[in-house]
Amino acid sequence: MGRFGSWGLIGGIWLATGLTAFAGEKTIAVSGTVDDRQATVSVNGVAATVREDGTWSANITLTEGQNTIRVSAKDQAGNSGEDSITVTLDTAAPVVTITSPTSGKVFGPE
Repeated sequence: MGRFGSWGLIGGIWLATGLTAFAGEKTIAVSGTVDDRQATVSVNGVAATVREDGTWSANITLTEGQNTIRVSAKDQAGNSGEDSITVTLDTAAPVVTITSPTSGKVFGPE
């Protein structure tokens, strides 16, 4: 499992973002806090759930390779902010090759 995040004051709105993912998962939870509980938050254009304490969360689906996750917030006064991070989904299994000893090699006294 990995946890990543960033935070900062953006456009008058304090955003703290994080995401939790297990290796190879295509759907991840992105979460964070916003300092204005009345603000609307979206993740990659999908509305996030904002709770009473200002925490928010949304599930997004990744595609193979690099993915940019954009979080935006807008308060009732019209102030808006955005933050983004890039994550990589790699579901390809590693390739292992044995180069020594060769197959069928016999070991022992001669």
